[in-house]
Amino acid sequence: MILMNKKELAGAWLTAACISISVAGSAIGQTWSQWRGPAATGEAGPDSKPPLTWAEDSNVRWKVAIPGRGCSTPIIWKDSIFLTTAVETSVPVDPEKVKSLMADTPEFARKGGHVPNKVLKFVVMALKCSDGTVLWEKTVNEKAPLAGTHADASWASGSPVTDGELLYVYFGSYGLYAMTLDGGLKWSKDLGAFKTKANFGEGVSPVLCGDMLVVNQDYEGESFITALDRKSGAEV
Repeated sequence: MILMNKKELAGAWLTAACISISVAGSAIGQTWSQWRGPAATGEAGPDSKPPLTWAEDSNVRWKVAIPGRGCSTPIIWKDSIFLTTAVETSVPVDPEKVKSLMADTPEFARKGGHVPNKVLKFVVMALKCSDGTVLWEKTVNEKAPLAGTHADASWASGSPVTDGELLYVYFGSYGLYAMTLDGGLKWSKDLGAFKTKANFGEGVSPVLCGDMLVVNQDYEGESFITALDRKSGAEV
């Protein structure tokens, strides 16, 4: 684990994000295996021809309701779409705890923000790319939120990444998980609580680099970057 100040961390993360990821069996345009696509550039392949307009009756092949709220990028591997979501349960969080958690949030930031008043299920889903059929849905953690989130975010804002063998999802304060593509849990790791100001929320997307899974923790504590063996989760 490498501790860094914010300036150093930003530069290192930009470098990591610009690495061309080598993913077994993938080709640009056939997969979207991580945040910002196969080469982390935000671009599809040169032969891709996405529609430029959408409507209920135009250029929409299927539509499926997803439980909860997720702001991560869905990723695609072959005929599967993988995504994350945070689903509220009916279990309330103690009002005094909620009040304490929201105490450092200025009034302007509370408008439209998500208050941590219900226990959440942290869920990973796989859907069939061709027709939207839900292939599997797994809850990897169930926990009361440690803070609120920004209005435009959720407690599931980090995007998954896959190497075609395992699926890696990071819910920040609520755990890092490596799963098989059929939903089995391979390993999990707790990287600690993510400390933010004003309940802004979390949104770190892990990156694959060779045999390593790289995660940055840029927050109000001692920010760090950690590299883990992607198959075992052991710190490199």
